Amino acid sequence: MRYTDKIYEIISNSTDPVTLKQIQTQLELSPGMVSGSLISLLKSGKINREKIERTSGTGPKMQWSYKVVDTAEKIA
Repeated sequence: MRYTDKIYEIISNSTDPVTLKQIQTQLELSPGMVSGSLISLLKSGKINREKIERTSGTGPKMQWSYKVVDTAEKIA
């Protein structure tokens, strides 16, 4: 199974938006591998990306989160 497929599976099995850090931790991959796969999924229209407020940790107050595209959104 390709990394892109594994990442899509993680995002699709989650009810909440998923962050790059969560995916990286679950699959034990480098941030570059995860972000490259996420870009591929974004370009193919399988996932959406939105900014959410960071609840813990340091750094920027907002971070990107990913979720599967709702089929109703694709049709409209």
